[in-house]
Amino acid sequence: EGLTLFGEGFRELPGWVLALPNLHTLDIVSTGIDHILPPDQPNNSLRKLMMHTLYCGRNHRLDGLRSLHRLEELSLSNHRLGQLPAWLHELQHLRELSIDDCELTDLDPSLGQLQQLEALYLHGNAIPFASLELMFPRLTKLKHLSFGVANDEPFPASLRQLQQLRSLYLRIGPEHSIPEWLNQLTKLKSIMLGYNIQPTQIPWIEGWLALPKLREIDIHIKPELFDPELLQRFTQRGVKVDLG
Repeated sequence: EGLTLFGEGFRELPGWVLALPNLHTLDIVSTGIDHILPPDQPNNSLRKLMMHTLYCGRNHRLDGLRSLHRLEELSLSNHRLGQLPAWLHELQHLRELSIDDCELTDLDPSLGQLQQLEALYLHGNAIPFASLELMFPRLTKLKHLSFGVANDEPFPASLRQLQQLRSLYLRIGPEHSIPEWLNQLTKLKSIMLGYNIQPTQIPWIEGWLALPKLREIDIHIKPELFDPELLQRFTQRGVKVDLG
């Protein structure tokens, strides 16, 4: 069963909500909640928790989530968390984790213990290169990934070890270019690049024609800067290309 909570009249989510029997999906929408209290006993039924438009600041308390031992999908996107709970790696059944635009400046290496993770959304944070290099090789089941690279840091070469990737969303600075080895990720179906990409940043894009499963490319680039002949070749290959 699913439960959706609306409204701004309360700041705490009482523990008994997480203890509701047979609760499978909890969607918290446009609330003022920033404290989630733990239930009296661990919850083994909740699989999906989405915290949409949650006005959660750096003084948040999310301890109640720690008891959700069977949780498979957790969305904390767009919350000013600053840092993640140190116990997050204990949610060993997580398959999808959305922590994009959370004002994160680092990741605990323990997140690499989430061995069942198939989708990880990190873009909009300032995650150091070194943290990404430590974590990516351990998340061997990742199929969907998004992250950004700061101008003053190198591109994480460990990305090439994620051979199960189906979709990849990259935010890169003007000093970066997409590496040639990206076309070694042969299971990629979708590639997205932002923002304000210049042709010099995608010198090896022609090699993407060799990606056998590629079906979609989305690049934040001025259409007049993209080679029209290359665009036609992608179209003939059955690849949808969105520009701009």
